[in-house]
Amino acid sequence: MTNDAQNQSYDNLLKRLVENQPRQILPLLFPGLISEVLEELNIEVLIPPRRVDRVYKTRPGNPEDGLQILHFEYEVSFNPNMDTRLLACYILVGNSLKNGNARSTAAR
Repeated sequence: MTNDAQNQSYDNLLKRLVENQPRQILPLLFPGLISEVLEELNIEVLIPPRRVDRVYKTRPGNPEDGLQILHFEYEVSFNPNMDTRLLACYILVGNSLKNGNARSTAAR
């Protein structure tokens, strides 16, 4: 069994364990954070494709800090959902970089 397949089986086992007894298990896993599980809200979340306005790989003032990512979202008017959009973009951009799915546009 490959490492990914083994990890997937552990993921499935834990998922099934929590699904069958969330009211008993979640307070044990997160003591002090959860006193009672009221209901399960969703099982799967589909993430729609999203294009960010601009993302740059930059070098900070102190080169010992390594490289960093600078992300811009441009808005011409107030967007009350900008905080959640930025959080979603942060996660999706980080995932793209981690998985090697980011492409350079340096040839423009």
